[in-house]
Amino acid sequence: ALDHDAQDISMMVKQLSKLFRIGLSNDKWYVTVRDELAHARCYMAIQQFRQKFEIDYKESADSDLLDYLIPKIVLQPFLENAVIHGFRFRSEQAAVQVRFERRQEAGVALLAVTIADNGIGFPDGFDIQSAGGIGIRNVLDRIQLYCGSRYGVRVSAGEQGGAKVTLRLPLIRDES
Repeated sequence: ALDHDAQDISMMVKQLSKLFRIGLSNDKWYVTVRDELAHARCYMAIQQFRQKFEIDYKESADSDLLDYLIPKIVLQPFLENAVIHGFRFRSEQAAVQVRFERRQEAGVALLAVTIADNGIGFPDGFDIQSAGGIGIRNVLDRIQLYCGSRYGVRVSAGEQGGAKVTLRLPLIRDES
């Protein structure tokens, strides 16, 4: 691609190779928040290239949270749903935001990850526990298996329309 001055193809190949490198991550079950965000950035860069609409992607995380560990590839399925389902019939600019923050719930410190978009939102009667998507089911099952039953995923309508997904994860410093 570089030899033939095909910059778009070159960029896609670079993003795809980063995506695979982070996703495979030496058979580890957990990655740092920093690596998960890098994986999400690669995915969104590829989607920006593929889609026929603009995507305004933003992320935020306090620097002290970047080295915490989370199950890998927990953002991508929700980002995919936002892009593929949330904006399928929309004409305005797509906006997707990911935010990592420390929270206290019932006296327990946890890592809250919010993925919010301005898409069409969830269909009436949507229940994440019975969602048919493989990606969502996989994330739900892995969070329960790796982190325990007090952690999981909540979905709701966004404050200003669209969809809001909140992942509740433990604060993990090392895999042991």
